[in-house]
Amino acid sequence: MESTTFSQSIKKERIILARESRGMSQGELAELLDISNAKLSKVENGIIALSDTMLSRLASALQYPEAFFTDYTEIFPLGLNYYRKNKGLSTKKYRQIEAFVNLRRGEIEKLLHSLEFQFDRKVPHCDIDDDKYGSPSIIASSVRKFWNIPSGPIDNMILLLESAGIIVVPCDFGTRDFSGVSTWTTDGVHLVFINKNMPGDRMRFTLAHELGHMIMHRLTTETMEKEAHIFASEFLMPKEDIIHQLYSINLDRLGELKMHWKVSMASILMRSSALGMISDARYRELWTYMGKYRYKSNEPVQYNIPQEKPTLLSEMITTHLQEWGYSIEELASFLLLNESEFRSIYGLKSSEDPPIRPKLRLLQ
Repeated sequence: MESTTFSQSIKKERIILARESRGMSQGELAELLDISNAKLSKVENGIIALSDTMLSRLASALQYPEAFFTDYTEIFPLGLNYYRKNKGLSTKKYRQIEAFVNLRRGEIEKLLHSLEFQFDRKVPHCDIDDDKYGSPSIIASSVRKFWNIPSGPIDNMILLLESAGIIVVPCDFGTRDFSGVSTWTTDGVHLVFINKNMPGDRMRFTLAHELGHMIMHRLTTETMEKEAHIFASEFLMPKEDIIHQLYSINLDRLGELKMHWKVSMASILMRSSALGMISDARYRELWTYMGKYRYKSNEPVQYNIPQEKPTLLSEMITTHLQEWGYSIEELASFLLLNESEFRSIYGLKSSEDPPIRPKLRLLQ
């Protein structure tokens, strides 16, 4: 017989977050719990409470510890931040990604709680609506100077962002239609969640795009995506450095330039057009060729750009495991994850020390 002892500490928002993170509808979860959709709806709307027995079944169905459902971590809708999504992305998938990002953000906040960082760079704020900062291209150029980035291609975008205290989180979103999203913790630490299944060149451009949002935007506008795109193009391919290389543009030349600048052939083609280095007719012709050879979705393998690997998040995990003496089981419990999922999400991988390495230490 089901217990009649009801929990008053269960957060309905956490139930919704857990369900959406698993890509489940209300009906699908209700079926797993062997209750009516109407009852689950009332639970998620805070009209009725869950019994202790039902809490156990809920945790089992959604594969989260029971403590997960009583956590107070604030939940932020991604609509208030900045995201890039393809029009083909379903509402269900978007909500799953939104839940995934909120969960990882909350976990990272916990990991950051007693750590102190020292970084070589700071993320500036240059509101695009403030005329004194100029266009997205001018802002991108100013940031390169502010960060003392030498002319030419940026060697490693992830290490550059990490040197400014930006935590890069590679994610399996389960779709190619979502590139990445930037947000921040309640203490203002910048986070970028990036689709780890993208090619290295597209990953770099997405990181630059999200950096543009961090620097230029605080409010959502109709022009923000275009502005972030312009910022990324100038940040990765400065006009003064690339314009003299944009000659005799054909597919082979685009491949050569891709290997040098570490951005996609498509991005270089669009940059050539934006800078007036090819005619509109030639741009359309090359774009048609890229479609014919299916380069729009998969560029030639001989021009592949390796993915860059973040180190900062792994270093945070390592600090807890090695310096603080947490076991895997204890750290998973601290982050409100089952051990198997913790291992899957935060599996440690060896990596070379970055040239600009953040220094982590415990707060006294």
